[in-house]
Amino acid sequence: MFQKMTMLLLLFFGVFSFSGCGQNYIGRQPISGSILFDGTPMNEGTVRFIPDGQTKGPAAYGIIQDGFYEISHHEGVVPGTYRVEIEKKIELPFEIDDEAAYAKHLAEQKGRQFPRQPVPPKYNRNSELRVTIVPGRNASKLDFDLTTSENK
Repeated sequence: MFQKMTMLLLLFFGVFSFSGCGQNYIGRQPISGSILFDGTPMNEGTVRFIPDGQTKGPAAYGIIQDGFYEISHHEGVVPGTYRVEIEKKIELPFEIDDEAAYAKHLAEQKGRQFPRQPVPPKYNRNSELRVTIVPGRNASKLDFDLTTSENK
């Protein structure tokens, strides 16, 4: 009797643990690849995959380091179409969360603009980049070759 009860409890907790934590990740796909900017690997930045059209699901983002990014299965996207936004990290002369340094820098600039995003808007806030993530693949490899030139 004790052995039967122990087996039932183990079975119950085993089923419970499988049905709880992992549900958010079902169907998500990992994504990785390289990002070139004017023929050179982008040193630092961010890549975002935002659901587009009929795609319902979470957006995903990855950090670009030395021309590469990787988004894990747990943080990946569900199959569908996505608009891709890519931004290069902008170097500021102060820490982004240092309000006093920000105010000082703003006063010193006397109305001059902060450094501009070097990646053209057609690759970020007005992105023309679209990708389709296909179901059933173990990993999607998506490379991007961005250029500042209007002809490419």
